[in-house]
Amino acid sequence: MISSLSGAATHSPIAPGYVPICGRQGATVDGCFLPSEVMHIEERTKAAYLMLNFGGDDANIFGRINVVGNAGVRVVRTEEIGSGSAEFPASTELTSLAPCGTPLSGDNIVNPSCYLTPSILAFANSGGSPNTNVFAYTNVLPAFNVRFGLDSKDFIRFAYSKAMARADIGLLRNYVQINAPTIDTTASSPYVVYSSPTAAHVPANVTGYNFVFNANTGNTALRPETADQFDLSFERYFAATGAITLDFFYKKLWNAQGDAQFDRTFTNNGSTQNVLVTGPVNVRDGGRLSGAELDYETYFKFLPGLLKGLGMQATYTYVEQSGINNTNLIDNPNPLVGGQGSFGAGVNTLGGVVIDSHQLAGVSKNSYNLVGLYEHGPVGVRLAYNWRSRFLTDNLDCCIGLPVFQKAAGYLDGSLRYSIGEHVELSFDVTNILDTTTVYQQEIFGDSSATPGAKPVYMDSAWSRVGRRYQLGIRAKF
Repeated sequence: MISSLSGAATHSPIAPGYVPICGRQGATVDGCFLPSEVMHIEERTKAAYLMLNFGGDDANIFGRINVVGNAGVRVVRTEEIGSGSAEFPASTELTSLAPCGTPLSGDNIVNPSCYLTPSILAFANSGGSPNTNVFAYTNVLPAFNVRFGLDSKDFIRFAYSKAMARADIGLLRNYVQINAPTIDTTASSPYVVYSSPTAAHVPANVTGYNFVFNANTGNTALRPETADQFDLSFERYFAATGAITLDFFYKKLWNAQGDAQFDRTFTNNGSTQNVLVTGPVNVRDGGRLSGAELDYETYFKFLPGLLKGLGMQATYTYVEQSGINNTNLIDNPNPLVGGQGSFGAGVNTLGGVVIDSHQLAGVSKNSYNLVGLYEHGPVGVRLAYNWRSRFLTDNLDCCIGLPVFQKAAGYLDGSLRYSIGEHVELSFDVTNILDTTTVYQQEIFGDSSATPGAKPVYMDSAWSRVGRRYQLGIRAKF
């Protein structure tokens, strides 16, 4: 019975069966992949750096304040070469629709197959078209550092630098994966066309159905995120193994990276269709980060005997985010700011109708670390507790279209080291000693064009746990 229902290649109970990835027709690359699924990314960089040192042990101002520092600039030229393709969907989901004339049932008010055209079916032919995009850019990164020595224990430091962080290599893929249109035949469907904008959402007023193809894409023309960084710190070294540091920082971000949705036109198999594309883009003004960090560390050398190996580290960090508008909410007709090719440009289709968390991914407002230390002879012990407040993981989640956060949590890790002579070290590590569960939340209500300035509302949405992990190791030096 099962065999008679299955496809030729497998025993799936649903015809036409499941075809293994390496058994697909046209999978000629390494015996398993279609040519349209192969991507190459090449990154070429050239850099030059100039630095000037000033001050020194004998350079004093006001007779007693020692000055040491440097100033420099780094120039980086980057060229990204992305070879990939646009991959088109199969027509299976479209040809499997109920035939036109099939009686409607339940909440359905339209039969999409009545409006399915040969052009739409021709577009969804599982094909692919190759594309290569080259994008080059130059970054000038100045830096300035100065340290004022008030005496042998107290120091003030000031630093300015312009830093850059290139996008993850996965975001640079020159690749567009086009999916079949979403089918929603209910009265609330955004794809159903009515005789007039004010017509009642009933079958008698239906005059069409919009088959909207959607896609995920990379962006070879994605620029790196840059930041103007200012730091001012005070350091006091109260012992040979003890120090306390207070640091204030300010960062102005440029070319922030995020997701956006755009209409883009593709032609395949003689058919041209608009596709709703989701992918990474830059926005020039990335917002600002400011805050402070307090750090304390010491070993209790005054304790007797074996106890003198005890020590501790404690760090608290506060970060304030401002002026951050996530990229998917920016109405920017040319998001690449001069880029071209792999991602394409168009009109932002979101227009601010989704929730903006006004936060950068991965940044917590409050965080602290407490570390217990023991170093004496051949023994080294670490017991570290790390806590951070809720932080954004993705402002436009792929599946729900809402901001997703990781809830506040703390994790305890430990390690033990024992040296046997000068050449061999044994180790024992434990991760997540408290067996902490990671909780994710959705921001289900907040600031948007429909609810401007609304206070965010969060609800728990997912849970995950990576249980305690134990690791034994041995390291030898020759």
